[in-house]
Amino acid sequence: MKNNITKYIFIVGIIVSVIGFYASFFKAGLPYQDPTPEMDREWMFYYNFGRVAIPIGGTLVIIGAVLKIVDIVLKLFERLKKNNFYS
Repeated sequence: MKNNITKYIFIVGIIVSVIGFYASFFKAGLPYQDPTPEMDREWMFYYNFGRVAIPIGGTLVIIGAVLKIVDIVLKLFERLKKNNFYS
């Protein structure tokens, strides 16, 4: 498995999570008390964007970490087989 792919999946997951966190907590923040329809639409957009982006980013981080662990284990088995420790 390519080492760069796992690294990129992990990094993209972190970036997506940070963008989702920013949209949800800083751009949306707390809802307005008496918003105009335009303000309410804007708040809902950022809130829903963050609600979707954070789990997607977290999933990508987990997938990247699992793929990296699988890559390390496969390299370890290849090295053991090469040195005739594993047949």
